[in-house]
Amino acid sequence: MPVVAIIGIFLYGLILAINADNDRALALQFFLAIFVLILVHFVEHFHIDMDRASEICGKTMVVFTIIYATLSLNPGLPYATVLVEWFNEISLSSTAEREFLDSATSTLALGTAPFLFVPFCIVTIRLFQRFRGSDFFWLMLYSGTIIASGARGVIVIALGFLVLAALRLASPLVRILVIIASAAAFFIIIPEILAYTNIFSDEEVSNNAKIGHFDSYIDALNISNGLLGEGLGSYYYSSGKGDLTQHTEITPLDMARYVGIPLAFMFFTILLIPRIKMLNFRGIEFVYTMAFLLYLILSVTNPVLINSYGMLVVVWYWTKLHVPQSSVHASPSWHVSNHSAVRPGARPGSITAVPFE
Repeated sequence: MPVVAIIGIFLYGLILAINADNDRALALQFFLAIFVLILVHFVEHFHIDMDRASEICGKTMVVFTIIYATLSLNPGLPYATVLVEWFNEISLSSTAEREFLDSATSTLALGTAPFLFVPFCIVTIRLFQRFRGSDFFWLMLYSGTIIASGARGVIVIALGFLVLAALRLASPLVRILVIIASAAAFFIIIPEILAYTNIFSDEEVSNNAKIGHFDSYIDALNISNGLLGEGLGSYYYSSGKGDLTQHTEITPLDMARYVGIPLAFMFFTILLIPRIKMLNFRGIEFVYTMAFLLYLILSVTNPVLINSYGMLVVVWYWTKLHVPQSSVHASPSWHVSNHSAVRPGARPGSITAVPFE
């Protein structure tokens, strides 16, 4: 039902787009992106371990980032120039400058950096449950890659999740230390950041554009487009861009423009709470809910949700609520076979799930 409801919301937005002078290519792109959510049924049916799949993706991203950084810093290496151009051409990574300080700071513009938040959360939870050197090693690499990407929002939610996970899962002593460290950061480090950087300044280019997007939406808001929306890919004038635009970095704002405020609110509610009975404020599921809530907060200032990797984050979160944790830990990885390892009582030739060897 959650998948059907979301498809219905986007189908409504697509119908509006077809009957209006919207960017139909973008409208179709958004509509098709949400069909990634159908994977949740296959993940559950075949008992696929989304934690392991997400970690494989995260480790691959880390390795490619290290390779790209090494080649960029050492252009004299064999084939370095050719490989860097190839990385840029396929948008796997690139270098960019972000204005964090008074002068621009070089960063690695890793387009899918927000997805690293998922393996970051996975290893963080495992570390608080049981410390392992390999998990700590990968946590450091995930953290370093996120920082190198210059994705400020991802850095903030990663730190936020680290604090929330510690307060929820760590020992009483560690919780006290985290509270003290958080208080020190709030009263000492954050004032320094505000004083010597423009990360939160409305004069920073990115921040100024987002403020302009929001102000222009408020100016154009009326009863009709507020309740019914104007369809996926609809245009509006944004002072943040100084021109007509059909898509901004503020996902909730775009959804309100596309399908109206009521359906936009319903969309985000379904993502966070696919079913009321799945909401659990006591178990480990609450930690996953907090992780996904932070990701939704990230989508307020970054276009990280309505795309392929954003929907995969939703699939990961939903499966953590759907699949009993005992079954996941008992069967860490699975594949499908129709000829071997048939379970007792299963019909010959039936499809069964067996562990990877």
